[in-house]
Parts: sequence; C-alpha cells; structure tokens
Amino acid sequence: MPKRSFLRHSTWTFLVLAVAGASGCGSYVRRHLEKGDSYFEQRKYRDALAEYVRAIRLDSDNPRGIRQLGLAHYQLGEFQEAYIYLSKAVILRPTDDEVRVKLGSIYVLGRRFGEAMREADAVLATEPTNLDALGLLGSIYLAKPDPRNAADVYRRMIKSAPSNPRGHYMLGVSLLMQKNYGGAKDEFATVLSLSPAELEATARLVQISLSEKRPDDALALVTKQINISGKSAPLMIVLGGVQLARGKRELAEAAYLEAIGLDRRAVDLRAKVLNVDARLSLAHLYEIWGKLDQALATLDDVVKLDPKNSGAFLMLGSAYQRKGDVLNARRSYEQALFINPHNAGAANNLAWLLAENFGETYKALQYAQRAKQEAPDDPQIADTFGWILFKTGDYKRALSLLSESATKLPDNPVVQYHLGVASQRAGDLAAARQAFRRAVKSPESFLGKDGARKALAALK
Repeated sequence: MPKRSFLRHSTWTFLVLAVAGASGCGSYVRRHLEKGDSYFEQRKYRDALAEYVRAIRLDSDNPRGIRQLGLAHYQLGEFQEAYIYLSKAVILRPTDDEVRVKLGSIYVLGRRFGEAMREADAVLATEPTNLDALGLLGSIYLAKPDPRNAADVYRRMIKSAPSNPRGHYMLGVSLLMQKNYGGAKDEFATVLSLSPAELEATARLVQISLSEKRPDDALALVTKQINISGKSAPLMIVLGGVQLARGKRELAEAAYLEAIGLDRRAVDLRAKVLNVDARLSLAHLYEIWGKLDQALATLDDVVKLDPKNSGAFLMLGSAYQRKGDVLNARRSYEQALFINPHNAGAANNLAWLLAENFGETYKALQYAQRAKQEAPDDPQIADTFGWILFKTGDYKRALSLLSESATKLPDNPVVQYHLGVASQRAGDLAAARQAFRRAVKSPESFLGKDGARKALAALK
C-alpha cells in the first residue's frame, strides 16, 4: 500500500511541475516575442532578431516568432534567410497576406515568376483589391518585362484606391518603360498633387527632363522638392545626377558627399541601399572626372558595405582597367560575374580584356557570347562580340555584328574603326572607307586611330 501511495504522489507532483514548467516556458516565449516586436517597431531589426530567436528556441513552430524572423530578415535585405522563415510561416498560417506578399517579392528577385504569381493569386483570390498583392502582381510583369500587363494591374490599383499615390507612381513607371513619356509625366504629376513630398515621382520627372536634354528644368524640379521636403539622401543623389548632367562636377561631388553624410547609419535595407547608391554615384563621377584613385577608394567603401554588389565590382574593374591595372580589373570582373552570372556589362568587359590584354581569345569569346545573350540589343556588346569573332576568323558573323553596332553608334570612333577593318577584310571598300572616315573625324583619341588614318589613306 505505501508503495502505491508513493507512486500516486510522484505522478501528481510530476504533473504539477510539468504544468508549471509549460506555463513558465509560455511566459518566457511571450516575453521575448514582445521585446522583439518592440525592437521591430523601432526598426532595430538586429535586436529584434535576437529576441525572436530566443523565443523559438523553446517553441520552434511558434507562428508569430517564425513570421517575425522572416520579416526582420526581409527588412535587412537578407532574403535567403527571410525566405526560409517566410516559407515556413505560410505553411503555419496560410492566410497571412503580408507574409505571402513578402515571399512573392523574394521570388520576383530570384526571377521565379510562377511561384511569385502563386502568392499574389492566393491573396487576390480572397481580397481582389488588396493593394500589396496587386503591387506584387504588377512587379512580376515589370520584371519579366511586360509593362503593358503591368499597367493594367496598376490601373486596377488606381480604381480601388484613386487617392493612393502608389498606383499612379507605378503606372507612370510602366508607361515610361513603354516610352509613353507624356502619360508617365501625367501620372508622376498626379503623385505629386496627392503627396507633394513624394521623392520618387520627382526623381522620375527629373529623369524624363534629362532624357529630353532639359537639365535646367530638372534642376528646378529638384530645387522645388528640396524646398518642400528638406534635404535628404535620396534628393541629394538626384541633385548630384542633375549637376553632373549640367557639367557641374564640383557641385555634383558636393551633393553626393552630402547624401553620404545624411544617411550614414544603415538601419534597414532602404538606408543600406541609399548608402551604397550615394557612393556608387560618387565613384561614377570620379571615374568620369579621371580621379581614378578616389573612385577606387569610394568603391572599396561600397564593397565593405555590400560585399555582394555585382555592380560595384563591375565599376571597380572599369576603374582598374582605365588605370592600366589589367590584373585587378580582371579579378574585379570575375568577382562581379561570380556574384551575378547575368551581369552583361562584366561579361562584356572581361571578354574585351581577355582578348586585348591576355591573348585568351577563345575564352573571351565565351564571355562575349554570354554578354550578348543577356543584353541582345546593346550595341557596345555587339561590337565586342563582333571584334572577337573577327580575331577568331569568323568574318561573316563579325561583319554582321559590327554593322549592327556601328548603325546604333555612328559617332563612336572605336566601333567605326572595327567596322572599317571588317569591311575591308570582306572586300567592301566603300563601306570600309566610310567607317574609317568617321573614325578619323572624331576628336577622341583611341588606340586604332593611326591605323584608321593609314587605312583610309591607302583606300583613297
């Protein structure tokens, strides 16, 4: 009997302790989730992550913790980590629209359009006017690119929320992609009428003014926006671009430096992008200016901030190449392609470097082909591909590509020189004479200019 009594007592004690332990665990999880939410609201995403991790250590399938981990990683631009948690969060709570939209946007970044469409459709099936889901759907079409269908989606957004500037802005972007500049300007102007401090609409209107060779109008737009909303990193980046277009390099430099000073702390993805964009713009200015050491130093800062920025390594390669440091240029282009195999500019520049400086013509041809596949309409890439084909003896294909490039770039002396050489080799002396004449006429100095002069003199 005592034995039986002891067993009953032990079992009861165990149950009481288990319940107390579970209650304590629940309190612990809840406390860290709440602390994480507080940090999240303050945009202290790293601190929020630490709290959410503590919470799910004791409750690995906690829907709220998993969800918030995904959203915090998303805000930091850590999309691989965000994907892991957000994809699990969708399984735990299939009706969480915000999670589905964020997950869909990650799919868009990875060009997984079918899966992105699935997430958008899942939300729109129950909420046809959900603006975030419509925005996701429009971004899918823009990324494909299919700006006409994107425009239709954004018109749906405007119909659902006519006073929301977002739909008008994105419709303007899609019209701009269709080269409907008048319609785009109308939409961006509507955005500013609804939200006068909207920076992105101003930036787009500035872009249109610059494309129409109206830099003073662009300056007036930026100045007006600064008077409305004050100085900010995005506006100073836009101002720098306008001053550069006006040929005011010192003023452009001052604007970019001010942008960097205004946004030094990268607390989230947007701030990090602004830090990087301001420095990339400054590096571009320095390269144009011929201040290559300053360009390289600025780009070093960029890759410290964003080690996976393929565009920064492309610019590093270009700056090194201009300095004559072909080895570091090659390494930079290769790193750009390692990060992003679809970087057409890096593939093109590496192809040229390998053919002209390293004598690796057939390896260069592979990169030139890759660049052409990624950007089939780019005349500079057509020139590189054609010139390397000429070096390999494929004269027919070379002439076709070089003719394509020269038609689009009639004032580029290097392209005209390449066409002249290829035309002369093909026996089309009239075309060769015309191309060499254009090359020699250019005030620019380039490596083949003396050869073009000699060839033209021989053809007279």
